[in-house]
Amino acid sequence: MIFEDCYKCPEVSGLKRELEIDHNHFLRKESRSIKVKTVSINDLLEEHNAPKNIDYISIDTEGSEFNILKELDLNKYNVSIFTIEHNFIEEKRNKVKQLLEKNNYFNVFEKISAFDGWYVKKNNPVFNILYK
Repeated sequence: MIFEDCYKCPEVSGLKRELEIDHNHFLRKESRSIKVKTVSINDLLEEHNAPKNIDYISIDTEGSEFNILKELDLNKYNVSIFTIEHNFIEEKRNKVKQLLEKNNYFNVFEKISAFDGWYVKKNNPVFNILYK
């Protein structure tokens, strides 16, 4: 894969094929392309002996969030809470929301979270406190 390294503003770096024209595009003008090896989220969790019950995962990868999330084995890993960056790209935001709602997550703080979608598993005690 090709990684676009935005050396003057590294927080907007990401996989070249996933970078969107968003409010950060002007920051990516000065960058260099680097060939990198990647690993799936399932392999990463397995390799590091992650527990099957995970309290929180945040995915902020400058455009590849949905592709990472859709590969996560939610039958194997029980994640209580996710935050997924969306940067107001509606198509990706909606795909993430549909995928997680289909897997018994509820989108919380939708009106107050600026750049991230927050999702809580419906059987999580926090969900019951917030939405009963």
